Amino acid sequence: MRTNLLSSLIQCVMLLSLLWGCGPKQVDPQLPPETATGQNTLGCLINGKVWLPGGKYRFGFGAVTMSYDPGYHQVLNISAEYNRGEQSLTFKKNGVKGPGTYRFEGDSTAGLVYRDESLPPGCGDFLGGTRYQPIQEGRLTITRLDVERRVIAGRFSFTLVQPGCDTIRITEGRFDLPLR
Repeated sequence: MRTNLLSSLIQCVMLLSLLWGCGPKQVDPQLPPETATGQNTLGCLINGKVWLPGGKYRFGFGAVTMSYDPGYHQVLNISAEYNRGEQSLTFKKNGVKGPGTYRFEGDSTAGLVYRDESLPPGCGDFLGGTRYQPIQEGRLTITRLDVERRVIAGRFSFTLVQPGCDTIRITEGRFDLPLR
């Protein structure tokens, strides 16, 4: 009797370990493909690691928000966050008139905010575009700006330097957003 009970218990443990081992495999996150149809996607590499907005949102607006004013200043604002703002990226550029490449460095009207709560104190908030934290290098390439069809798409990259902190390299950034 005791042998049967022990044998049944071992079989149960083996079966449970097999079932737990057969769960879905973790898939490494991938950057969204570069598209230009208003698919509401955004992603980039931050220091070589894929970063995608998502998780829970602070204000209920969604992981990615954007605005574009085609008026006098042609202001583009894009903001993305992960898990209630634990990590977030926001950039603003004036003078976005259509497809082309726009530089951030040396532009006092451009702005960039990068936040990462996992970084050491004093290194988790970068307010680029101010005289205190100029953007070391930054590019925004608009590949499609179609006001009639309400689509904006493009690529971005930034290098953020803050004394006493590791350099933040945002590369291979891409977005495909509906104009709102």
